[in-house]
Amino acid sequence: MTTLSSKLLKSEREQFAQLAVDAVLRLKGTGNMDYIKIIKKPGGTLGDSYLADGLVLQKTIATGCERSKVNPKVMVANT
Repeated sequence: MTTLSSKLLKSEREQFAQLAVDAVLRLKGTGNMDYIKIIKKPGGTLGDSYLADGLVLQKTIATGCERSKVNPKVMVANT
């Protein structure tokens, strides 16, 4: 818990400890920490941090494009 002793995490220490434990437990024994990604977003507070299920896709909406789709078909290629 050394890294959680930072002054920055003083009030959110328990939340970040739980996030870290939950993230490692989701690996289900594989031990490959490369599957855990941290995405930093500007704004908000440390208390707004959360563990997301599945895939996080960051895209901006171009002018004139639809903002939502119903029952989309999505393919993710890791090449």
